[in-house]
Formats: sequence, structure tokens, C-alpha cells
Amino acid sequence: MKRNTTVDIFGVINFALAGLNCLMVLFFILVLIYGIFFSGDTEAEIKNGVIGSIILIGPFLIGFAIYLSAGVGLMKRRVWGYYMHIAASIMAFFSIILIAYTVVSLIFVFKPEFREEFFSNYSK
Repeated sequence: MKRNTTVDIFGVINFALAGLNCLMVLFFILVLIYGIFFSGDTEAEIKNGVIGSIILIGPFLIGFAIYLSAGVGLMKRRVWGYYMHIAASIMAFFSIILIAYTVVSLIFVFKPEFREEFFSNYSK
């Protein structure tokens, strides 16, 4: 059986999105380090900055985990990767920039050729 290259393409896109989320986490960690050690702010301002940075890091950390697991699952053709890809696509909908990706991804994910890569007993 020939491998569907669309699955590989979406796997690579998920890895790229995981990388972008990782960069954002690293950026906010650097902001946090600067704010704590080099800003010269008062203790209350530092506390508020730490809380704000943690709140901003959270969604990017979750996105990193979801996109990375979706990419690995798609590349290995695992059923859980299929479902993680759907979750990642839905999560991408909440970003203005990635709405087009969500639409294209959900169109392809429900095509029989795409599903056959993960469910061997799936019939058209």
C-alpha cells in the first residue's frame, strides 16, 4: 500500500507549529528572567510579572505538547496521532492566522484516503 503524502505534510506542519510554540515558551522564559533579575522593579511588580508570564506561557506549552504529539502520531501512522491532529486543528482555529490551516486540515482529515492510513478496516 502506498503511503499518503498528505499525512506526512500535515505531520511536518504540526512539527513546525510545535517549534513555533516552543520558541514562544522560550521567549516568555527570557522575558521572565529579565523581569526578575534585571528590571529593577519592586517586589509587587515582579510578582505580577511572574504571574502574567506564567499565564502567557501556559497556552503555548499546551500547544507545543499537542502539536508535537500530533506530528509524531501522524508520522508513525498511529490512531492517537489522527485524533491529536484533529485536536491540534481545532486548537489552531483559535488563532486568527491559522484559521485557514484549520479549514484545510479538517477537509483532508475526513477524506477516506487520509483515514485509511490510520484505520486499516476503514471502508469507503
